[in-house]
Amino acid sequence: MFIADSDRIKSFTWADKSDRPVHTLNCMKTHRGPLVLLPGGRLLRAGRGSALSWTLDALQTHGRGPKFARMAQARFGCVASTSNTAVPAARYLGHAGVITDFSTSEGDANMFLTAAGDGYARLYDRRKPLPALTFDVEKFMFSGGNKTEGIKCWDVRAKKCVYELSTGNTTVTGIAWSPTQSTLYAATSSAYLDWIGCFSDYRDFHMPQGTDIMPSKSIRTVYWPDRAIHVENAFGYAYDAGTHALLRYAFKEKPELDVLPEYGDGRPTDEDDFFF
Repeated sequence: MFIADSDRIKSFTWADKSDRPVHTLNCMKTHRGPLVLLPGGRLLRAGRGSALSWTLDALQTHGRGPKFARMAQARFGCVASTSNTAVPAARYLGHAGVITDFSTSEGDANMFLTAAGDGYARLYDRRKPLPALTFDVEKFMFSGGNKTEGIKCWDVRAKKCVYELSTGNTTVTGIAWSPTQSTLYAATSSAYLDWIGCFSDYRDFHMPQGTDIMPSKSIRTVYWPDRAIHVENAFGYAYDAGTHALLRYAFKEKPELDVLPEYGDGRPTDEDDFFF
């Protein structure tokens, strides 16, 4: 698993069951775009006008710096190039904002999706420069929302939302799909937790009359963000993450309905929470 912020990329492995990173890669505060892992262990991260490239097998923990791969492109352009050259092989048009994410398809190698700061997602056939479809959504297919505090699944042909997933009142900063495990991962951030760990804008939990949507084992007092987009029973099960989180959604024929996320510790601000 690769996780990035504006400065670095860190890699982790589930196998070791450890929170220590395997690699820490320097992005030089200039490359803040999406990541892609290529066959052969090549990792790329996009920036404006260039991309950073690492060969993972050649890196030690906190390994050597990246190779700069310069690509001349338009301000809001999308280009394709081979893994061993920086010369653009194709250009794709249609965006009116910086491209923030993209996704490829294992089922059709010619199709890919992009999401941009102009508020649209676009489906491309790599053999054509213009998009085949444009979606008026925050992102695409599985779309993660900042203002909507949730994840939506879209029917591409019908251009309609099929269902929505709870993120525990957090905003979505990145999503990744694992086709082999039928699992969706989402990196999220809580707008109700500040940089020093203090909660803000929490109120008493409002249990809708005549319903029982809290975990049966929950005996402690819980709270709900006052500015949350969703009400407590919006998803049938009340869940507030109360912190930044990496969420995992497993899609199965026979789901384990008793496996539910633990309710967070968000609470109204207390004077004791402040440090001077």
